[in-house]
Amino acid sequence: MLGTQISVDGGLSLFRAQPLDGLFTLRAVDLAPLHRALGGGAPVLPDGTPARVQGRFFAEPTKLTLTAFSGEIGPNPVQGEISFDFARGGQVAGQLRLGDLHLPTLLATVLPQAGLTTLQGPVSARPFAAPVPPFRPGDLRIEARSLTLAEGLRLAEPKFVLRFAPGLFAIEGLDAGQGDARLGGQITLLREGEGVNLAGRLTFSDLTLPGVAARAEGEIPLTSQGRSLRDLLANLGGAGQMKFEGLTLPAADPAAMSRLFQRPMTELSPIDENRLGGLLDAELQQGPARLPPLSLPITLAGGVLRLSAPPVNAGPVTIQPGFVLDLPRLTYELRLTQRLLALPKGWRGAPPEIALSWTGRAGIPPGEPRRQLSVSALLNGLLAVGLQRDLEMIENFEADQRERSFFLRRSRVEAESERRRVEAEAERRRAEAENERRRAEAEAQRRRAEAENERRRLEAEAERRRAAEQPAPTAAPLNLVPQLSP
Repeated sequence: MLGTQISVDGGLSLFRAQPLDGLFTLRAVDLAPLHRALGGGAPVLPDGTPARVQGRFFAEPTKLTLTAFSGEIGPNPVQGEISFDFARGGQVAGQLRLGDLHLPTLLATVLPQAGLTTLQGPVSARPFAAPVPPFRPGDLRIEARSLTLAEGLRLAEPKFVLRFAPGLFAIEGLDAGQGDARLGGQITLLREGEGVNLAGRLTFSDLTLPGVAARAEGEIPLTSQGRSLRDLLANLGGAGQMKFEGLTLPAADPAAMSRLFQRPMTELSPIDENRLGGLLDAELQQGPARLPPLSLPITLAGGVLRLSAPPVNAGPVTIQPGFVLDLPRLTYELRLTQRLLALPKGWRGAPPEIALSWTGRAGIPPGEPRRQLSVSALLNGLLAVGLQRDLEMIENFEADQRERSFFLRRSRVEAESERRRVEAEAERRRAEAENERRRAEAEAQRRRAEAENERRRLEAEAERRRAAEQPAPTAAPLNLVPQLSP
């Protein structure tokens, strides 16, 4: 091939198990034409890919082995050992140490892609393109500097066994890093017509969740099928287990509701969602919620991963966390429900509860979480408490009014009785005064009558004495007054 040079330096011995061995050197300005001349296939080499590889080779009648080779293919270093078994159709086996790998390059035997998948929104619903047969089927032990799964998602120092055949792609024994996390497991993709069947198992440790401080480890088996990447994600199913350490959620102080209920009801008025949410949020901002180590079941159905935990005690409340990851839409929601352990005074029904949620985009990079506070259940309970308080105030007022009316009526009766008693006493006194006056008048009249009688007696006595003292009269004088006859 023009621009391609292969040099061999070795010996031939027909009596050895490996009759031909020696050193080889490959130099190519563009390796793509040679790749196509030998049959092409996946991985597809773009035009203009330079190569420089040198090492040792062993040739048998049906097998060629390249060993202890090193060099560069394109911008990436390559070294290792590889063999081609022509008795088995040129099946490939060996181990390679590579530079930077891209997942689309490896997936071409099942679902070729034009480039890296972006994880910044809903994934593509475009049907899978026709698969590209591998250059030769086989399996390789791979160690690489990195493996880029999608834009912004890169695994560091991955180690795995890669198995490939027409319509088949499999990774087994994966061990790789992603930040502080370690990922492992296996995955198999099988092309059947226009669709792809997926089966695998994912393990992880020291994994962080978006929006919270926590370390997670766990394992989940996976199965799916579909004709597009969105179908594969939307049909994902499985069930596993996850453990959390140091789960800390900001601005979720467990003592917030207790402090809120310590306030008088007048401070909470008017009781509406905005007023209550503002007061409670100010209390929640005073500290984080720290949860003990948790072991949670993972359920994956319809491409939606869910984590749910039983309530755990955290001071004056129980906290129940939950997590939902929608893979087709690349969105997540972390939800935290807090319920008071002790019912506040006057509270009726279910214990007071609030719900905090953090929602956002789960792509690469993840979106800024949006925090929301739901107080609807708490609001309804407080409104019921307020209504009960108002009813009790009305009942107390009515009872007070009844008591006041009772005492007022009794006071009026007592006042009327006292008035009648005073009037009767006054009437009695007036009657006594009248009797006394009449008696005095009678006594005075009696005394006057006695005085009059005494006076008359004295006058009569005096008259009698005067008459006794005067001499007896002589003959009566001659009456010269004319007398009229009747």
